[in-house]
Amino acid sequence: MKTAGGRAPWLSAVALGLAVALLGLWPHLRFSAEHGSLLYYQSAYDEEYYASAAMSGSLRPDRLTGKLAVRALAGLAGPDLSLSLVAADAVLPFFAAMAAYFLAGGVVSGMAQRMLVALLVLFGESLLNQGAMHIWPSAMVAWFQKLMDWSTVFPVHTTFFFSIFRSPEPQASLIWCFLVLGILARIARDRDPKTHLLLLCGLNACFPFIYAPCGVSVLLTQFLWIASLFFVKRNRGLAVRLLAAMAFAGAGFAIMLFPPPLNPPDDPPKLTFSSRLPVVTFSVVASCVLTVLQGLRLLRARPAPVNPRDALCLVCCILPAALLNQQIVTGRMTMVTPFELSFNAVVLFFGASLLLSSVVLVGGKKSRLAAGAATTGLALVVALVVWSQDRSYGMWLGYNYQVRAAVMAADAARAADGEKTPWLDGSDLALVMSVAFLRPEMRPVCLFSRLFDERFLANMGTPGFVPPSDNPMRDEVFEHWLRNGLTPEAVSRTLVAEAEAGSGLNINFFFSFLDSWRPFSHGRAVRREEIKAFIPDIVRDYATFFSDCRQADRTVIFLSTTPVRDDSAGPCLDVFPVAKGTVGTATVFAALQRAAARPATGGER
Repeated sequence: MKTAGGRAPWLSAVALGLAVALLGLWPHLRFSAEHGSLLYYQSAYDEEYYASAAMSGSLRPDRLTGKLAVRALAGLAGPDLSLSLVAADAVLPFFAAMAAYFLAGGVVSGMAQRMLVALLVLFGESLLNQGAMHIWPSAMVAWFQKLMDWSTVFPVHTTFFFSIFRSPEPQASLIWCFLVLGILARIARDRDPKTHLLLLCGLNACFPFIYAPCGVSVLLTQFLWIASLFFVKRNRGLAVRLLAAMAFAGAGFAIMLFPPPLNPPDDPPKLTFSSRLPVVTFSVVASCVLTVLQGLRLLRARPAPVNPRDALCLVCCILPAALLNQQIVTGRMTMVTPFELSFNAVVLFFGASLLLSSVVLVGGKKSRLAAGAATTGLALVVALVVWSQDRSYGMWLGYNYQVRAAVMAADAARAADGEKTPWLDGSDLALVMSVAFLRPEMRPVCLFSRLFDERFLANMGTPGFVPPSDNPMRDEVFEHWLRNGLTPEAVSRTLVAEAEAGSGLNINFFFSFLDSWRPFSHGRAVRREEIKAFIPDIVRDYATFFSDCRQADRTVIFLSTTPVRDDSAGPCLDVFPVAKGTVGTATVFAALQRAAARPATGGER
């Protein structure tokens, strides 16, 4: 086999990229083959929102990389934005796989070893996520979820997809992440790293525009490595040069410390909260084990000085456990899930590869055994990834049937109304948002995505907190409740139940994620009693809205997964079931809701 600069490794990298791209395209192609045309197959959370936001320009600077990727792909894919997400699942994983192979080339030699390391950094996040439904048995995930209910020390975030296939982030930023780590590995290995240092300067300059969990974590890896190099006199020259390269990210620090507000100016929400409880996840346990192994290895090598490669390995082994548990010292933390799903597995498998490659003797018996083990491991990982992608497809199939059935029903309802109404609502807001993404001419009455955009609500008790009575989304939510036939009493019961559970769609419209959504703080910062204190005010305002029938003067297409009754809405609305759509095993019903021809009598059913 040729050296790293030869042609064979790059052919292998391209082959790996094509294989990963095909795996990303496969759900779309399989679903499209069933329906006879190229269709977008949703298989990850919030892709539609971030794609739409990328086109409208309402994203934070650290999402600029993904934004540019979506815009470039949209320019190639044409006016149908959903097709840009189809392209994203091929193009971005292709380049990410090549970057991952580049990373592996800085750590190990041999095609099988490089392929194995590349696949582990690409797909390993699901292996180290105890909530990955497409990897782990359902009973095991359920057990971990019960464990979280018992203690907030064990956060569980349920997923049904590989992060490398979630568009546009962390897809786009993982490419940068792999390139930086690959360059660090080569700097640690080579005696004359001038070219790699120049490349590192350029990549560090991109830091402000990289998805924050990836960017901050990679920069922290560099900082800790530089700090460790200063402890050995012979490594200090390299440390100084790395510090100069890291300085190119200085502007990024300024931008990340003062991000543009997600809610009205001067009142940015606080996305950190007080806690000194530890966090225990698969990645934290793996981090502790690898740290002990590398520490013992370095102790056995004393009094020999620690070389840059071993120092980098130790930093990578320590980082996930330190990053997820720094709150024990600082007393402040933020949501750990983005780090779990985008970076921790990457740096752990990178560190493990550095450790194992240092132990194995090149050219000896151990090296031959390692090559055989790598080939076997590669076959197992390939089989697991393909099986998991197939399982993920099955988990999302019912929802995609629902979306296509809802689009069919909405199209038929709009045709029945002479295409006069652009308004959508329904019993499932996520389904309504999916239909609006595929049919941009239709607009939801209650825009679910506003929970994520510039109207992100400030935390209770901060200067920017807006009481529910003054919430700019209030009337939209009230109209959604009215069109679903919810009486004030029913709303009160729903809000109280969500407050008790510490999670719920409805309370999230009135309170910040930190205050009301349990997964954000892993149950550590939810303010149940404070939220319950505001519920009577919300219900009182809704009762006035309900009796006055405000906002009921427009015709709306209402979608439901159950048959729509003509008495299913508020007292001031007439309901006309007009259509239904059936795709696969899903049927969605559509009705036109119009202002009642007779005067509203008020009252409640």
